[in-house]
Amino acid sequence: SLHDALPIYQGFYQTGDDVKRTIFKLGEAYLVAPIGARIATNLFIAEATMQALTLTNLSAQTNILPLNTKKEIIVPIQ
Repeated sequence: SLHDALPIYQGFYQTGDDVKRTIFKLGEAYLVAPIGARIATNLFIAEATMQALTLTNLSAQTNILPLNTKKEIIVPIQ
């Protein structure tokens, strides 16, 4: 869970007209997920740029993860 590991944004890639696919490290694992994917119970990938990954939750609160930076994310308890 994100309580145990801080996601670290590594960048994104896009081929042709396909959706952007984000690359991030969570704990020891490197994960790839498209824009819109759920990465935790209440966190979704909203956008990815060369500088940052934007996550959002069901309450429309956003978290910005700068490239290659550890940042603690607060996950509201439902």
